[in-house]
Amino acid sequence: MSDSPINLGRILVVDSDPAYRLQCFEIFSAYGYQVELAESVAEGLDCFYSGRPIAVFCELDLSDSKGVELLKSIRKSDKKTPFVVLAQEANMAGALSALRHGAQDFITKPLPDPSILLHTLQGLLIHDEQHQQDELEIAISELRYNREELRRDQAMASLFQASLLPQQQFDIGRFRISWRMPLKPTPNRYFLDVFSLSERHTSFYIADFGDDPVEAAFASGALKVVFNEALREFNHDSANMLQHPEQVMSWARYYLSSLNLKETPSLVYGLLDAKHGRMKWASAAFDKGPYVWFDAATQALADPGPSLHNSIAHEPVYNCNEFSVDEQRPLVFSHLPEQQLLAIAQQPSSVKLPVQVSDVLAQPLANKVAGDVFSLVVGRHS
Repeated sequence: MSDSPINLGRILVVDSDPAYRLQCFEIFSAYGYQVELAESVAEGLDCFYSGRPIAVFCELDLSDSKGVELLKSIRKSDKKTPFVVLAQEANMAGALSALRHGAQDFITKPLPDPSILLHTLQGLLIHDEQHQQDELEIAISELRYNREELRRDQAMASLFQASLLPQQQFDIGRFRISWRMPLKPTPNRYFLDVFSLSERHTSFYIADFGDDPVEAAFASGALKVVFNEALREFNHDSANMLQHPEQVMSWARYYLSSLNLKETPSLVYGLLDAKHGRMKWASAAFDKGPYVWFDAATQALADPGPSLHNSIAHEPVYNCNEFSVDEQRPLVFSHLPEQQLLAIAQQPSSVKLPVQVSDVLAQPLANKVAGDVFSLVVGRHS
């Protein structure tokens, strides 16, 4: 059996010359890149936004417009994807103009040496990866620097943590993810985020950082930074980790261990597939759900999973769980213990819609742990 072809990411080539497009396709695909071809600005834009390539190679003088118009359109929403202009030697002024508008490099046509395409691409990707790593380290370093300031002013730390939270209701197709986490004078031990991966998939995570409120505020910011970096890589088609909850747990274990937190946090990461109405998730010592909420009852769906504690002697195995979501069975995550959830579910006035359920479960008076409350509900909406 032959080995599966390597896919190093998607390259978009926009050029009006069919022979040149074919040449680029053969060079890049031979080295394991997936190549998308377009011959106009309009087609190039469609390809870019449907596939999010890791780099764009674009002819300067296209048949329908100037390649710099494609560059300008892309740069309105994407400042970072490497963009290389393909220009005739006689049009160096146009190439320089493209550099001023955000292109990273240019290559003359015809190619003096086919290998220059690969050398240019690899150089840009290495630079881009280093730049992103530098930005990640700078962001976490700034959080470390402000750690003591957060400790001195817990009200400010609480506002900082709250500023990182997503919108309270997220709809995708027939489904809705809603959450509640009331603001209080000190940071919440819990933190969560919800973000879209595609028209079909939405992800979320919930972390429990323990009893130290300042550590919770700092760790919330750091976790948001590293998940944003993972989302950036996913959007550029260079990684699909976010589609595999068990891989996310191993990845988070590595990053969180580098923060030197006083307590090892617990974490759950979920992925909702709106097309098939199913949710996948993996947990690391997280015992706050999911519970399935149905017919005046609740039921825990999985064990909490192994810890994120970094141990050289033991590499934990995180399992990916899966369950269907429908109108009668929303999935619930909450600070409340299972017996208290069951008591709420058995109340005659108990409601089923995700937003209302999340409101009920986040009542501060129902909590026994100094106001640290949260709820997140995944369900169908009417």
